Amino acid sequence: MINLPSYDIGSISSPEQGLEMIRNNLIALKQIALETDFAQKESKENFYRNLSFIKQYYERVDYLLAMEGR
Repeated sequence: MINLPSYDIGSISSPEQGLEMIRNNLIALKQIALETDFAQKESKENFYRNLSFIKQYYERVDYLLAMEGR
Protein backbone atom coordinates (compact mmCIF):
# COMPACT_ATOMS: atom_id res chain seq x y z
CA MET A 1 0.00 0.00 0.00
CA ILE A 2 1.07 3.52 -0.72
CA ASN A 3 1.29 6.06 2.09
CA LEU A 4 2.16 9.70 2.37
CA PRO A 5 5.70 10.33 3.56
CA SER A 6 6.12 10.46 7.30
CA TYR A 7 6.77 13.93 8.68
CA ASP A 8 6.95 15.58 12.09
CA ILE A 9 4.07 18.01 11.68
CA GLY A 10 5.09 19.79 14.88
CA SER A 11 8.23 20.99 13.13
CA ILE A 12 6.21 23.16 10.74
CA SER A 13 7.07 26.66 11.90
CA SER A 14 5.02 28.92 9.63
CA PRO A 15 1.60 28.84 7.99
CA GLU A 16 3.28 29.22 4.59
CA GLN A 17 5.46 26.18 5.20
CA GLY A 18 2.39 24.23 6.29
CA LEU A 19 0.43 25.25 3.22
CA GLU A 20 3.29 24.15 0.98
CA MET A 21 3.35 20.79 2.76
CA ILE A 22 -0.41 20.46 2.28
CA ARG A 23 -0.04 21.21 -1.43
CA ASN A 24 2.69 18.60 -1.84
CA ASN A 25 0.72 16.00 0.08
CA LEU A 26 -2.46 16.63 -1.90
CA ILE A 27 -0.52 15.98 -5.10
CA ALA A 28 0.76 12.72 -3.60
CA LEU A 29 -2.75 11.86 -2.33
CA LYS A 30 -4.11 12.21 -5.86
CA GLN A 31 -1.68 9.53 -7.02
CA ILE A 32 -2.59 7.33 -4.06
CA ALA A 33 -6.29 7.73 -4.92
CA LEU A 34 -5.66 6.69 -8.51
CA GLU A 35 -3.86 3.55 -7.33
CA THR A 36 -6.26 2.63 -4.51
CA ASP A 37 -8.73 -0.19 -5.06
CA PHE A 38 -11.71 1.18 -3.17
CA ALA A 39 -13.49 -2.15 -3.53
CA GLN A 40 -11.01 -3.63 -1.03
CA LYS A 41 -11.72 -2.69 2.57
CA GLU A 42 -8.05 -2.60 3.61
CA SER A 43 -7.09 -0.34 0.70
CA LYS A 44 -9.97 2.01 1.41
CA GLU A 45 -9.07 2.21 5.11
CA ASN A 46 -5.46 2.98 4.19
CA PHE A 47 -6.64 5.83 1.98
CA TYR A 48 -8.70 7.24 4.85
CA ARG A 49 -5.64 7.05 7.14
CA ASN A 50 -3.78 9.16 4.60
CA LEU A 51 -6.64 11.68 4.64
CA SER A 52 -6.45 11.83 8.43
CA PHE A 53 -2.74 12.48 8.19
CA ILE A 54 -3.31 15.46 5.85
CA LYS A 55 -5.91 16.81 8.27
CA GLN A 56 -3.13 17.19 10.84
CA TYR A 57 -1.37 19.64 8.50
CA TYR A 58 -4.51 21.78 8.32
CA GLU A 59 -4.79 21.71 12.10
CA ARG A 60 -1.15 22.81 12.44
CA VAL A 61 -1.63 25.70 10.01
CA ASP A 62 -4.78 26.75 11.86
CA TYR A 63 -2.84 26.68 15.15
CA LEU A 64 0.01 28.76 13.69
CA LEU A 65 -2.42 31.31 12.26
CA ALA A 66 -4.12 31.62 15.66
CA MET A 67 -0.72 32.10 17.32
CA GLU A 68 -0.03 34.97 14.91
CA GLY A 69 -3.44 36.47 15.58
CA ARG A 70 -4.70 35.92 12.06
